[in-house]
Amino acid sequence: MRRFAFVLAAALLTPTAAQAVVHNLIANINDAQETTCPAVVSASLGTVTATLDDVTNLFSYTVQFGQNAPLYNDGALNGTQTVGHFHGPAAPGATASPQVTIANGSPVSATNTLTAAQETQVLAGLWYVNIHSTLCPGGEIRGQLREPLLGPALPTWGWVLFGALALCGVALISHRVLRKA
Repeated sequence: MRRFAFVLAAALLTPTAAQAVVHNLIANINDAQETTCPAVVSASLGTVTATLDDVTNLFSYTVQFGQNAPLYNDGALNGTQTVGHFHGPAAPGATASPQVTIANGSPVSATNTLTAAQETQVLAGLWYVNIHSTLCPGGEIRGQLREPLLGPALPTWGWVLFGALALCGVALISHRVLRKA
């Protein structure tokens, strides 16, 4: 029995290779978040859905806005789209340099490989998407990229097994203590 416990403990404590975590990211795009053209009220709304693999640094995204955004039945940009970018690093309301160019149109999907520094910025919530137009060259609609708020992650099998073994140990100790009393 002691040999089994030793082997089990060794197996649980043996380091394993890191597994990739694919982070889901979202942004709601609207004129209220825009800082460079605040006087213009845009009827255009949109969304960004993205994933970021923290091992390969692959950043895949879909940007939809205006009449092509299925979640919103809203209007087109007030101006004609000139370009779109992911900007960073910047907190909400602040501005930053473009990091990734987004092709014109909606919907647009693409994949880019980010640097380690860019990955850190994205996961810290310091990137935003900005859709630029002829009416607002600095950006007509904008949205901060972030991980959606979810409940706590489910534990891995190792933690489940560790918890079960800990409960068994407590039960065994309790049984022995009660038996001696």
